[in-house]
Amino acid sequence: MKYLFLILLWSCNIQTKVCFLTPKEPKIEAEIVKTVFEHLEENSILEKSVIVLNINNIDDTYEIKATGLEKEELRWYLEGKRERLFGYTDFNRIPVMIYGNSAHKFYNKTKDKTSFDFLIPYKHTKEKNKGKIADEPEIFEPMVWVYIYHDDKFELLVNEMALPFLN
Repeated sequence: MKYLFLILLWSCNIQTKVCFLTPKEPKIEAEIVKTVFEHLEENSILEKSVIVLNINNIDDTYEIKATGLEKEELRWYLEGKRERLFGYTDFNRIPVMIYGNSAHKFYNKTKDKTSFDFLIPYKHTKEKNKGKIADEPEIFEPMVWVYIYHDDKFELLVNEMALPFLN
């Protein structure tokens, strides 16, 4: 029984290793990731930040949603999300997490892998004490850029606060 408990405890602490990616299309970093990085540079603490791309095929185009936020905010945002992580890269020492069904169009996987604590979602728990005031929910509205890629060009469709960037 003691060994079963240790195995269970050990398995809970295992983090998924994420593949390092190299860009196939350099313009994605020069045009999209750089834009998000510059926004973070002006408005955030870079060491606490992460950039997220979600790349999906829609009809005959690719939609790329991009955002930058603090790593702790991403942990709250990931709760209940179904989107699968394709891999990661970095841009000026900031991690760039790549999601989406068409990430392979823009990035190649390498054999290098690592894990990130900030990819473990926080879990909301119900308040156990009746009559006690619940904590305020985490609310954040990051800037999201939505691009389409068609005919070897990126076109900015919209950049707004509070757009969903993962499903």
